Amino acid sequence: MLALSLPPGKWIYEPPLDGEAAIKNIQKAFDVLWEKSKFARSLLIKMGKSGPIIIIYNPKFPQRPDIGKKMITFALFKPSILVRKDGGKTYPVVIGRHVINWPTAELAWALGHELIGHGVQHLQNRLGSYKIEDLECEAFLRQELILQELGIWKNTEVVVRVRRQMENKWCKGLRDYITNKEPDKIRLWDVRNLDVPQLLRIFFRYQASK
Repeated sequence: MLALSLPPGKWIYEPPLDGEAAIKNIQKAFDVLWEKSKFARSLLIKMGKSGPIIIIYNPKFPQRPDIGKKMITFALFKPSILVRKDGGKTYPVVIGRHVINWPTAELAWALGHELIGHGVQHLQNRLGSYKIEDLECEAFLRQELILQELGIWKNTEVVVRVRRQMENKWCKGLRDYITNKEPDKIRLWDVRNLDVPQLLRIFFRYQASK
């Protein structure tokens, strides 16, 4: 884990957290993800065997002031920022200023989207194979299972917004596929706690049908 230095100057956003405090927050969140989510832990072990998992706090991320917009970038999985000379894999996640002060479980939840969602796609060489909507749909489904394992309250504004974005935007293609090809399964969306393993199985059938 590492934190980028805070450049001098005035900030128009909320005061950014200093690097030392940010790393402590990230470490606590990673520990929660590891200890409370068996789903996440099993995949983190597989990822760790193929390359380093690196979490970077960048107080200037995202670059533009997107507060007030419907969608705010909280974190980003981007393996291209740390490329190994031997061609092996790396799993870098950038944590931004908006999410670093979240409660520990919620920060772990955000890490889960990037590492267990997109990190696993990278592990399995699928990042370049799917449309962005489908990459995000799969990542949000995996994040939903982590949410359940961590026991995060589902009525918060952020959690409700993420669920709506998942269903109405990122997983729209999957939902359309289910409606047309497996209509008896559309009821899987009509519950508080989604049956993620079953939805992921349908997701891969959806990908294979393209």
